[in-house]
Amino acid sequence: LEAEKDLMWIAREGLKAPLPEHWKPCKTPGTGDIYYFNFQTGDSVWEHPCDEHYKSLYAAEKAKLAKRKAEERRRAFTPGAGKTIGSGSGSTPSGSGGALKPAGSL
Repeated sequence: LEAEKDLMWIAREGLKAPLPEHWKPCKTPGTGDIYYFNFQTGDSVWEHPCDEHYKSLYAAEKAKLAKRKAEERRRAFTPGAGKTIGSGSGSTPSGSGGALKPAGSL
């Protein structure tokens, strides 16, 4: 859960989401279990009618977050990532004679 703390806003938003128009919470006779009923269409569901939206949003945001973190890790562990030398043609810097030497060598 700690790894996904950046996505907690989705859970908070989902918990506060109002029911869409025509939906009402109802209780089953006897057990008192909550279900949701749409008085216009006659549909009933056990989960909040907006749950699918928030599940999809969570999956999309989790994928974006994973991609961004993977890119950050790649940049952090790739020497010179994001930096270019010279014109970016892939050749060595001018005057190096084609070989890179440590500073101070002859």
